[in-house]
Amino acid sequence: MILKVNKNMIFNMKEINLKTEIKIALAKNSMTQQGLVQKLQKEYNVKITESGLSQKLTNETLRFSELKLICKILNHEIELKEK
Repeated sequence: MILKVNKNMIFNMKEINLKTEIKIALAKNSMTQQGLVQKLQKEYNVKITESGLSQKLTNETLRFSELKLICKILNHEIELKEK
């Protein structure tokens, strides 16, 4: 699977994991994980804590619906491409 983030960033998911990709996107948006969690809670009424998000990223159990909201907050998009 290939994840395309914005126009210039393409990552093969075997080389980089989602947790790292989200951390890169957070840094590019000058946002912390805590800030992301606060936006998820306030703007989208997502019931999640900072440690809960961290666990989901580490264990790779983040729901697609949660990923879509994170991408929306970070002004990124998800694109699935056939090999």
